[in-house]
Amino acid sequence: MPLDFECHAELVGSDTAVVTVEGEVDIFTAERLREVLKEVESWRVGRRLVIDLTACSFMDSTGLGVLVAAKHRQEDAPLHVAAHVGALRVLTISGLDKVLQLHRSREESLAALDESREGDLR
Repeated sequence: MPLDFECHAELVGSDTAVVTVEGEVDIFTAERLREVLKEVESWRVGRRLVIDLTACSFMDSTGLGVLVAAKHRQEDAPLHVAAHVGALRVLTISGLDKVLQLHRSREESLAALDESREGDLR
């Protein structure tokens, strides 16, 4: 695995998982992202998941496939993805903006999750 790639998960609050990706997601590193996402599933935090790609410098089709698989596992729940402008462009060109909830920052993603929770309580 390239030295400039890092992927880890953390619990934010009591029920939200954030997976942070730094570096390039490609055929060599996508498996690590897949493993971290599977680990998060074992936390049983429900479907409150944010994938933070704001420090992701590149993503090939393998990485896009990992995102699609993660969304399928979310079933009807939204999958929130934070990404910088360049990554947002790739996600939009690939059509993933139709199935993922895209945001410009981790904070924006978490706020959107909180807003959806408040809407569910009404």
